[in-house]
Amino acid sequence: MLSSFASWCAETCISASEGESQKPRQGFAGQNPVLHRGIEWSKSTLALGLPEWAGKTASGPAVAANNGKSICSSANGKTIPVNSPSGQLRFQFNGQGNLVGFGLQLTGMNGVQGSGFSIPANTFVGATQLSPGTVQFGFSNPVNVGSGFSQAYFQTATFSGGSFTSVQGAYAPLGIPLGSTSGNSSLLQSFLNGNSSTASQAQNFGNLLTGVASLVSSNVSCQNVFGGG
Repeated sequence: MLSSFASWCAETCISASEGESQKPRQGFAGQNPVLHRGIEWSKSTLALGLPEWAGKTASGPAVAANNGKSICSSANGKTIPVNSPSGQLRFQFNGQGNLVGFGLQLTGMNGVQGSGFSIPANTFVGATQLSPGTVQFGFSNPVNVGSGFSQAYFQTATFSGGSFTSVQGAYAPLGIPLGSTSGNSSLLQSFLNGNSSTASQAQNFGNLLTGVASLVSSNVSCQNVFGGG
């Protein structure tokens, strides 16, 4: 019933990014840097304020070496927002200064709709390594995927040990969500842990993301991203 959920991540993210690449962007405040809250770091936290260290948001795809040194001196255990021509990026670092999370702005003041998906305005996509072997990924706002009776709202999922341990979203036949679109969904979790071809693709993606997160967190530091000593 949820077969159209198959390529929700790759196609949705790519299409939305391309659709928004030429549109004006809306500014955002910084995000909650607490690591144990996982994907929370990619959500809008306008009401929570912004740590003073992050007030000087880096601009452009690269940061000068001297500025990078200043940024990285305060990066451990925090998230750094970076403004780029295509939207804001966010880099999350653990207590040792290694990269464990990444966020990408998909939509600005306007949402994006395409064949089989709908992304609200002001939405980020992100992924973070909660611990070795455990990753969490998803969107800052629930994204609708599928069509007809095969629709679902998806927000975040946690993947560990080869299976999905939690999924936030809701099955939504004809676009009507059965439950909270940002709450835990045992139905979606059971579906993604099943034996269908769609579930296998989702599990393969989870395993791939887990491996990439492990490789990145072991080899990429703040200095590698922003430069500096």
